[in-house]
Amino acid sequence: GILKISMRQYLILAGVFVLALFPTGVFAASLQISPSGGSYSVGERVIVNVAVSSDTSMNAASGVVSFPTDMFSVEYLNKGSVLNFWVTEPSYSNASGRINFEGVSLSGFQGSNGSVLTIAFRAKKAGVAQVSFESGQVLANDGQGTDITAGLKGGAYTIELAKTSPKPTPQVESKPEPEPISTPVEPVKPA
Repeated sequence: GILKISMRQYLILAGVFVLALFPTGVFAASLQISPSGGSYSVGERVIVNVAVSSDTSMNAASGVVSFPTDMFSVEYLNKGSVLNFWVTEPSYSNASGRINFEGVSLSGFQGSNGSVLTIAFRAKKAGVAQVSFESGQVLANDGQGTDITAGLKGGAYTIELAKTSPKPTPQVESKPEPEPISTPVEPVKPA
């Protein structure tokens, strides 16, 4: 006769099949630029972090971060706390607008917003500066280097013309005003 399978039996069989395909389960990790946005002034330093989040132990991360060379220039890079062995030292090029990193976490890392790299940009002109991942990869701490990358999240930063520069000029002009008030006090002293 015809083999009849109930919906419940079908779901159980489908679940077993999925587990057979993915014996270790489905794990996800992401690289993100943090904070993901903000407003800054031209000439101001903009400090962002490359961070990793992973719901399973990861032991390696690499990537290429791109930035607009007309709006940002990199001042320096600082290594974060998650990766403690660098396959390739973090480097940057203000000419090409790229930052490269590739490192290993010898003890593994699992959690949210683990610091991989700190980038200090200098804002050069007004506009919206997009900082994004040209490429990125997170590998599991499973002895096989399984790619568990599920997302790469960049950031967008609004750069405005410096508003503080016009303010000092009226203050400088107002300084001569207190001087005439103090001058009548001076003749009183010799009298």
